[in-house]
Amino acid sequence: MPNVRGENQTLITCPMEAELLQEIEGARGHSSRSQFIREAIAEKLRGMGYKVREDIVFPPDRAGNVAKIVGNKNTLNQTFTPASSARLSKHANYPKPKRKKKTDK
Repeated sequence: MPNVRGENQTLITCPMEAELLQEIEGARGHSSRSQFIREAIAEKLRGMGYKVREDIVFPPDRAGNVAKIVGNKNTLNQTFTPASSARLSKHANYPKPKRKKKTDK
């Protein structure tokens, strides 16, 4: 499913020069742009001495997702669950990011 992130995934954006993006597109081969960038970040962190687990570099498998759709009058609920009960990142208990309260200026 496009645009559906895993439980512990966060979307980040990164503006870059068109020339750098062209280099990435040429170097990534058959892997997706996101996967190429995740692997590059992990490689950079490992080179700096950080221990980056392999299971957090790859996204959860979406090919086996099962959709459960429940309709009730004018409402529709759609839930995606993995087809297999095995989870890639068993040890990840990432805290939810805290939202800052808006202050009136």
